[in-house]
Amino acid sequence: MDWQQALYDDYMIFRKRGASCAPSTEATIRAAIFSFFDYMNLHGMESLSDISAIDLKNWHIQSRHSSARARNLYTSQLRIFFEYLADKGLILPNLPLALTPQCSSRISIVEILTPEQMKKIDEYRKSASTPMELRDVAIVLLGLRMGMRSVDICKLMISDISWKDQTISFVQQKTGVFITLPMPTDVGNSLYRYITEGRPCVQGNNQIFLSHTPPYPGLKQANAASRSIRHIFANGSVSSPKGFHITRRTFASNMLRSGSSVPLIASALGHAGIQSVDPYLSTDDAYLRLCAISCEKITYKGKYDL
Repeated sequence: MDWQQALYDDYMIFRKRGASCAPSTEATIRAAIFSFFDYMNLHGMESLSDISAIDLKNWHIQSRHSSARARNLYTSQLRIFFEYLADKGLILPNLPLALTPQCSSRISIVEILTPEQMKKIDEYRKSASTPMELRDVAIVLLGLRMGMRSVDICKLMISDISWKDQTISFVQQKTGVFITLPMPTDVGNSLYRYITEGRPCVQGNNQIFLSHTPPYPGLKQANAASRSIRHIFANGSVSSPKGFHITRRTFASNMLRSGSSVPLIASALGHAGIQSVDPYLSTDDAYLRLCAISCEKITYKGKYDL
């Protein structure tokens, strides 16, 4: 209905005013809201005043998502939308409370590159000579040594590099936040070699990483970065890591191990808050061992005095 579309459009203006939304996030918001609008239309509800807490509960129960985690993702976005409606006075203020999460938050074990995998990447970097090899090395080092996301790497422009200041500046695709990162020497050397020796000569295209197939368009999809890391481990002598994002996780873990502060790591990753760095604490074995408490001088007895 027209009023539902207008309500959604107003809400998205509000959301984007407070913080940018990645395309994937916006798609989730739209799917959640219009899923409930479809529920309203199916049950003959013609306005927001017709919605009750029972309706929200029933929508949540009949969700097509099989996993509790996916259902929780959609429900949380709808809850934020209803909180917006409550703030605008369009619904009762306690109505959003009917949308509760279906599962608790989950913390996964962070996987990072092993020493053998790191050595393999370094050996590939030293021997790279063909245009594709030079491109693979430059892409992987941007993730491993600077923590850049694959989508940002593929969209990187030559003008984003300051050779004089040894920095790379760009707007992050996921968050919309502008960031300037220091460029390590090995990353700068790999980029320079690719641009001068491997990159196809294309007039009018400022994008760094191009397809090597005529007419040589710029890389558009982030899975090009995943292909780069697969090429490095193609001979099978060392197990291939799962996905490109492991380079970003390894970057954060290495910063933590080197003694960098959590706010500095969050800033280097382009995160607004420091909570996102918490999962990487589990990768710092040396400092975790220092947290262990000795059982010395602690007396205790179990059943049967054992």
